[in-house]
Amino acid sequence: STSQATSDTSIGSNTNTPTAAKMLRFLHVLALVVLSSLAASPEASSETAAAFVLEGVSLPETKVVDGVTLFRNGEGVRMFSFFGMNVRIYVAGFWTTQQLQTVEEVMSCQNQKQFDFVFLRAVGQGRVKAAWEHQLDQSVTYKYDGYELDREAFINMYGPLDKGGTESVLMIGDETHCLDQGIVKGIIKGKNFQRAFLSMWFGEQAVAPELKFGLLGLARPKVMV
Repeated sequence: STSQATSDTSIGSNTNTPTAAKMLRFLHVLALVVLSSLAASPEASSETAAAFVLEGVSLPETKVVDGVTLFRNGEGVRMFSFFGMNVRIYVAGFWTTQQLQTVEEVMSCQNQKQFDFVFLRAVGQGRVKAAWEHQLDQSVTYKYDGYELDREAFINMYGPLDKGGTESVLMIGDETHCLDQGIVKGIIKGKNFQRAFLSMWFGEQAVAPELKFGLLGLARPKVMV
């Protein structure tokens, strides 16, 4: 029995123990690598926590435009009631240089701002035009001499979209850049049009109250994948 015990001990010490020790050392080193990488990249961790997907649309925490970092101020979904059903039209995102939570802050902010409108269904040229005409006519509360010409120019800059297509409006200085699928289609000059466009989303007759509060970051929509 003594020899048998010695044999068993010999087998355990010569084969299993070194293998287990190597595995433990490997796991220890791996844990240190993971922990050190997390400690070295706190920004990546916070961005991942802040970013989310809404209605299948990825909304980044930040955008860099012409060297300027814009932060996502708010977001929301534009819905249209049709025979008692809520039809989701697009996801809207609003990026700014600093948090803007009141209408006054938005209207007085002179820094860069960007809106993205990601459509959740394909829309033809006629529907795109009709949608912008309806929203502008129903919700813009700031008018000025020359508004009708700017309004018409704005509407004509956007074309048909496939599902997931994006229309963007970027405000830089006194210029409003109109982008269709990331391509600048034209620029409308003057602060007046910017005020008119902003009044459509944040004015007394805003496109939709829930979307207004969402873009201001006051009523974050439920995260949906």
